[in-house]
Amino acid sequence: MKEVRLRVLAISLCVILLTGMCLFLSSTTSHVIQQVNDVEVIGNRPNYQLAALGIFEKWSYPIPDTQFWSSPATYDLNDDGYLESIFGTADFSSSGESGLFCVNYTGDLEWSFDTGDIVRSSPSIADIDKDGHPEIIVGSDDGHLIILNHTGG
Repeated sequence: MKEVRLRVLAISLCVILLTGMCLFLSSTTSHVIQQVNDVEVIGNRPNYQLAALGIFEKWSYPIPDTQFWSSPATYDLNDDGYLESIFGTADFSSSGESGLFCVNYTGDLEWSFDTGDIVRSSPSIADIDKDGHPEIIVGSDDGHLIILNHTGG
């Protein structure tokens, strides 16, 4: 695991040093992709998108006119052997969306949930009702605690 952490740090530092740009606006999350023995670093980028990086960009999920405030969480929500990325957003325009989004390992949208207000908090994931399936827990700016099942409902 130490080697993985060092590799993730090296990837982030190389991009910042070579481009002189901020790579991510939020804290990142990282994990080892066991099927291909690779590392992904997932975070919110300055150009309104969530992105997964390895040595090169692997995928990105843009949401125009929407800002990402929370750090993403990763979890295999549907038991397919691949991690989904779950993150909150903030709509500061009439065309954007505020809520919670779940993106699969290829960057495609699995589901979204409109919270009705900005989500600045990072999602937590746990099986809180002991049914064998994880729940997603997040707070919104209007003071609501939102708990969704693993399918976003």
